Amino acid sequence: PTSVLTYENLDAHTVELFGRAQLWRGGFLKGLVGGGTITTGSLDDEDYDRGQIKTSDTTSSIKQGSIGYGIIDIGHHWVLKDGAVSLGVFGGFTQWTEEYEASGASATTGNININNSVKVITYNVRWRALRVGFAGQFNFGRASLGLRRVRLRASSYSPVAISNTRSKTCRAGNGSG
Repeated sequence: PTSVLTYENLDAHTVELFGRAQLWRGGFLKGLVGGGTITTGSLDDEDYDRGQIKTSDTTSSIKQGSIGYGIIDIGHHWVLKDGAVSLGVFGGFTQWTEEYEASGASATTGNININNSVKVITYNVRWRALRVGFAGQFNFGRASLGLRRVRLRASSYSPVAISNTRSKTCRAGNGSG
């Protein structure tokens, strides 16, 4: 048996803060934190029996939820070409969390209709990753030419751990958790 959950049209409002500090010559510490609320969306829940035969397909409303995230990095950069180029390495940690619940269910196949006041699924996801990467900044244009300074920045990192949890509190067919 399999359950396929597709979250669609999730609207959210977030606020974030960023900070960067020079620690020693070329060393830096930077961080970002953010959070907010999910205000609306929908969930399509498709359930399959043995042999991948679809037994139900429902749509539920998402009326509330939350998002939170943060990044912290420590690294070193080297300034080259009279400040036109900056190259660096960094390592750090990042976390992303989402929590929301879906209520009610209307069937797109089958005979299921659950009132919108009934919570059917609670979803919690937490992604944690160690970050290791390279960063570069390239400045184009000179103030002496009367041009605004244009910067090109690039960085890369690799996630290493992701976890999801969900709780299906109302099962199709018996109306209970």
